[in-house]
Amino acid sequence: MSVVHEWNHESVRALARALNLSTEKFARRLGVTKKTVLTWTNPHSTVEIRADNRNELDKLLTSSPHCVQARFDKLMGFASGAGETSVPQPIPATLISDTAGVHHDTHQVPVLAACTSDGEVDAVDLPRRTVITGLGASAFLVVVGGPASAADISTAPEPVAKTPADWVEHFRTEWLEMITRDNLHGSGSVLPRMETALAEIGRLRDRRAADSRELQRLRVLYGESVSWLHQDARDWDGARAWAEKATNWALELNDPACISLVSIRKSQIACDQGDGQGAVDSAAAAVTHAPPGTRFGAVATLFAAWGHALLRDAYSSACGFERARELAAAADPDADWGFFLDDAYIDIHEATAHLVLGRPRTAISRFESAIAAMSDSYARDRGLYRGRLGLAYAAAGDSAAAARASLEAMRTGLATRSMRVLAPVQHLREAMDPDSVDPDIQAFLGATDHWAVRA
Repeated sequence: MSVVHEWNHESVRALARALNLSTEKFARRLGVTKKTVLTWTNPHSTVEIRADNRNELDKLLTSSPHCVQARFDKLMGFASGAGETSVPQPIPATLISDTAGVHHDTHQVPVLAACTSDGEVDAVDLPRRTVITGLGASAFLVVVGGPASAADISTAPEPVAKTPADWVEHFRTEWLEMITRDNLHGSGSVLPRMETALAEIGRLRDRRAADSRELQRLRVLYGESVSWLHQDARDWDGARAWAEKATNWALELNDPACISLVSIRKSQIACDQGDGQGAVDSAAAAVTHAPPGTRFGAVATLFAAWGHALLRDAYSSACGFERARELAAAADPDADWGFFLDDAYIDIHEATAHLVLGRPRTAISRFESAIAAMSDSYARDRGLYRGRLGLAYAAAGDSAAAARASLEAMRTGLATRSMRVLAPVQHLREAMDPDSVDPDIQAFLGATDHWAVRA
């Protein structure tokens, strides 16, 4: 049984994540306010958790299913000790994508998924990532600077000499390792490490233990990544708060690439939340600061086009996607950041815009062709876009096809614990007719019930 010797910001946050509860729902389970939970999980807070609240946290943890306790232990970095109840490891299933014409990597990585509605633990395999999604090693060069390789990355050791250069290189390598781990296993075990590293970087900067500007660039990079991890968990408060911190650090640094990077993150968060104006405004800031010859401007313009769709401005949206293609084509092919930006990436987001604008059949065609063209390395992204494809099928009145697409998305979401991937699945689950006799719909509903994937 899991035991906590001290309830602090890390252990409270880990419990909420192990339970897969939002801050608001977690607060309700404990009988406290959302503000109280935010105070408890703030690493800079000096507020001590009261004894009665600690008792409630103990009860919530110890009364949880074994799978929740196992997930909590993993998040906290606990090893299963003698005499403790261990969770049996099942034979992992294989995540199969039915996209025609795409080669599937046979080198599979078992990934703990989630507990079923009966409290059992299962696992799903994902193809080992051969590239780093989103930023990656190349982005590291443009945002942070200095040599770094993404190949064969392992956990970064503590620097031996602890010279200024050692500290900077240590946190560069540590960041790359954590990004790789997030891509393979999800953000659960990465987020606490990222936040701890940020605190350490801040202390090093206060002590002037390394170059101040290099450490500030690292803070921007880590802060933007932490914002993304919260975004992937659909923790909007956390995502926006960390994006704002990273923005302030970027402005203090007065580095155009850093400012553009964080502005793009804010624009994507706004898109995910349905805030069209916020997406357009943040994208405009990113375009303004985008270094010439890079892909920053193209990516920012793409999210602005999505934002225009959210504002129901179809003309500006279409023009924006066309402009994004032009900027992507004009960018230096050797530019360090934004290697993920290709025709399929732009097409996927234009398909999303068509769905928002009430054109589901056009969206279906764009989604299917773009997903088929995607690299198999982007397993989590493919799951997200299959979920959106499912919503497009549902909007077009084809519930069976929606169920088939969303079942694939659900498997990916469970394997990576990505609430961003699972959100479309949850929406579709609520819209499905439980009395349908269609076998695809019944298979989808049965799977969501088995895994307790509900809104």
